[in-house]
Amino acid sequence: DVVGWSRGPAPDPVANIVGNIVTGNGLEAATGWWAENGIQIGYGATGQIVGNVVSNHWVNNPNWTSTGILVVGSDDVDVLGNYVFDNETGIAVMGLTPWGGEPANNNNIVGNTVLDCDYGISLQYDALSTTIERNVLSGNYIAIDGWGWGGAEPAGSAIRFNSIAGNVFGVVNYDLPYAVVSGLDAALNWWGSTEGPTAATNPGGDGDAIYGDVIYSPWLGTDPDGDPTQPGVQITGPMLIIVAPVGPEPMGGYLN
Repeated sequence: DVVGWSRGPAPDPVANIVGNIVTGNGLEAATGWWAENGIQIGYGATGQIVGNVVSNHWVNNPNWTSTGILVVGSDDVDVLGNYVFDNETGIAVMGLTPWGGEPANNNNIVGNTVLDCDYGISLQYDALSTTIERNVLSGNYIAIDGWGWGGAEPAGSAIRFNSIAGNVFGVVNYDLPYAVVSGLDAALNWWGSTEGPTAATNPGGDGDAIYGDVIYSPWLGTDPDGDPTQPGVQITGPMLIIVAPVGPEPMGGYLN
């Protein structure tokens, strides 16, 4: 039950969306269309989005993006083990408090493969305490980004043990007024190089690029994915962790 942008008094539904093939219409020639999304859980609903194949969602509209999998104004949604490719935005979590709605709390984006999107995984407004873990991201323009506005930002999120390689940008935290002022925590990821990501604060780094206030050290010195035949990162052995005093310092220091 939705009242405006807010959750209403009726019980919130639980949706389990498992094992589907969801293919969009691609990019229309006409402009001004409403954004076409593939799978969406929102406005207080919760559940799981597991093992789907989601592709080809685009919109010809400068004010919107189409998203393969979208969680909006909902909590505790698990997005697990999906193949998401050739979408404008692959997977997004979005809070709604700038419009009088609800934040999106404690959602999990784990073990997905996200390929060839403009934006791979996007955290928008008050998408709070999101876990982004063990995903494979490649061929995207921006693999992961955080977007704040109007006093709402995706604070408290953890980006861990992902394979982020072959993207133009690995992780982006935008400039004001769209910055995540609290920063993005993307320590312990593989950036496509043992030298870590390309960043002004990381001399010699030649992996996927970092933009803005992003914690990236320590990082993984090898690709953690031991089974590319399965979606997401399959950790099958020890991981090499490289600690360097570069970039924003994690809470507790580089060694913790």
